[in-house]
Amino acid sequence: KKLDQLTRSELKLENRIGDLSETSSAERQSEIRGEIKELIKDLQKKIDRAKLSAEEEDDPEQRNTNLLLLKRHFDELESLTTSVRKASTQAKIAQEKVAAHEREELLAGASWASVDAAAARRRRTEGQGQHKA
Repeated sequence: KKLDQLTRSELKLENRIGDLSETSSAERQSEIRGEIKELIKDLQKKIDRAKLSAEEEDDPEQRNTNLLLLKRHFDELESLTTSVRKASTQAKIAQEKVAAHEREELLAGASWASVDAAAARRRRTEGQGQHKA
């Protein structure tokens, strides 16, 4: 049961990491990073509780089995933490590309209407990413 909860938490964290890598809005990135931080804390607490429970197991064979399974979850947490860093980098690059494109449009003499249209497109794209969760 506890291991199933860990797996569900890992999947939820993976989804939010994917959302982070797909957004170019600084505000949205900040929101998602905050959610990810909380999910990581929650997952770490669940792993710690499950480890304590496994260590208290009377049957040595069952204790070892549970601890091995927990090791996999701990390794997954480490992997997800690395994925967060990569997704943050991708999100920052996307944000910079959007800003550079908007600057190019302004410097090229683009009308405010085209700049507003680009901003509206970006908001729509980000709005679609919010509905994934």
